[in-house]
Amino acid sequence: MKRLILGLILLFSYQVHAREFIVGVPVQDTILTYVYGTGVTPWCTSDSLRIELPDYIYPYVTGLNFQVEITSISGTVISNVSDTVRVGDIYQLPIPSGSKTLRLFYPDSGCVSGFLIELVGTPLVAGESYACSLTTVRTLAWCFNWLSIIPFDDSICTVQPSASLTESIGELPEKYELKQNYPNPFNPFTSIQYDLPEQSQVTLMIYDILGIEIQTLVNTNQDAGYKSVIWDGTDEFGNSVGIGIYLYQIKAGNFSQTKKMLLLQ
Repeated sequence: MKRLILGLILLFSYQVHAREFIVGVPVQDTILTYVYGTGVTPWCTSDSLRIELPDYIYPYVTGLNFQVEITSISGTVISNVSDTVRVGDIYQLPIPSGSKTLRLFYPDSGCVSGFLIELVGTPLVAGESYACSLTTVRTLAWCFNWLSIIPFDDSICTVQPSASLTESIGELPEKYELKQNYPNPFNPFTSIQYDLPEQSQVTLMIYDILGIEIQTLVNTNQDAGYKSVIWDGTDEFGNSVGIGIYLYQIKAGNFSQTKKMLLLQ
């Protein structure tokens, strides 16, 4: 009977309908609330649940990620990330080890845990396309269960610009300007916006606090307009840099400006 009840709970899971995502506006959408219990079949010496995203979901939208939050536990639960799983623990997908899958193990017979999966973060790039709605599919193979996050349908949505950017459509900037990066502090993605009142040769560089060059984000001739570029917290070789304060500097024509930003763990 317990197995039947837990199966019915899945029928009432949530779906994300992400039709109002806007650059700079924080997102926190629940995809699924779920309760999972171990099996009682005699050939299962242990039971586990795999929570995964198909390859085509990565990345979903720049600045957003999936989180699994543990909401309740009865018994003992461990994972492929930590030896002990506690209520309130939050796991990000993909997990830090680079795996696409989070595995929860239930060594105790009759153990039950609850969790929710959310899409969280702040969209950083206007015009990015993504699946409008997501759902979950659970498959059972012997003693191992898979819970996949997949597109619910084939509809595609586009991240909308913020109000400040919308107001600027059709107009050209009156002066050169380098904006403060957003979000700040950040980890690991941040958006840098700048204004060009005329066509210019533009270079946008990242430096560490000692002035050592980390990466060149822009080095090209650009038309006048409102521009933006994403830094993913890596150096010119694609290696992730450490936490700390970094400088970003723009040079366009005779204009030059430098600002600080903070990368967190």
